[in-house]
Formats: sequence, C-alpha cells, structure tokens
Amino acid sequence: MTWENGQLEIHLRVSQAALHASEEEASAIQVRLAKFDTTVAGKMSSMNASIQISTIFILIVFLFL
Repeated sequence: MTWENGQLEIHLRVSQAALHASEEEASAIQVRLAKFDTTVAGKMSSMNASIQISTIFILIVFLFL
C-alpha cells in the first residue's frame, strides 16, 4: 500500500509540473497575442476605411473569378 501511495505521489508531482509548464506556456502565448493585437490595431487604425473596403471588395471579386 505504501509503495502504491509513493507511486501516486510521484505521478501527482509529474502531473503538477506538466500543468505548471503548460500554464507558463499559455501565459507567454497570451502576451505574444496581446502584442500582436496591438500591432494589428495600430496598423488598421492608420489605414483609410475606403481603401480597406476597396481592397476587400477586389479580393472577394478575385475569389469568385
């Protein structure tokens, strides 16, 4: 019984370490996405709306040709 408890504790520690690593990776990805969102928002706000609409329209037209 004590051997089994020891094995369960080892598995628990390994699982906790994997969870911690996954949480750190997710946090790093969230930071990268936030920076990307800021970059995209800055670029989008600097473009003229009519140019955006025209570009999208042209791309849609080419998709259906």
